Order: sequence, then structure tokens, then C-alpha cells
Amino acid sequence: MLLEVEKIDTYYGIFQAIFQVSLELDKGEVVCLLGRNGAGKTTALTSIIGLNRPRSGCIKYKSLEITGKKPFQIVRLGIGFIPEDRALKKTWS
Repeated sequence: MLLEVEKIDTYYGIFQAIFQVSLELDKGEVVCLLGRNGAGKTTALTSIIGLNRPRSGCIKYKSLEITGKKPFQIVRLGIGFIPEDRALKKTWS
């Protein structure tokens, strides 16, 4: 198994954004998260990459537990994320 997400719960402050989310992804497999606005798709992805740490559950990448690791540690393992708002802004004159 390449990626295993087991029953993660993620919060924003006291607001629980996702409840018991689980998924499995094998090497070479393509998976799509679908749902209406506010359903938790982005929160699930940011939980996997360490931007929003789940309060419970387990995330494994190549059988290595990555739950609670910092985003830079997860990126070094080979997981990346391109957010919806990825516009490049000119910062020079």
C-alpha cells in the first residue's frame, strides 16, 4: 500500500471539519475526492501533508507513519500538494 489514511478527524479550533476519513491508494492508482463545497476535500489533503494535523487517526506513506510529521518532512518523503490558488505573483518592478 502506497498511502493509507485510517479514520482521521481534523479540526479548525473547536470546529470538526472531517470525521473518520479513510482511504487507501496503491502504487499506480489514481483516486479522486469528490464532494460539495465545504465537504472536507481540501482539509483531507492538507491533513495528509501535515498542514492541518489530525487529532485522531493514522496516516501512513509506504508503511511509514507520517501522522504528526511537519510538512517539510512529508515533502522530503515524496508527497506533494498543489493548492487550488496557485497564482504566481510578480514581486519585482
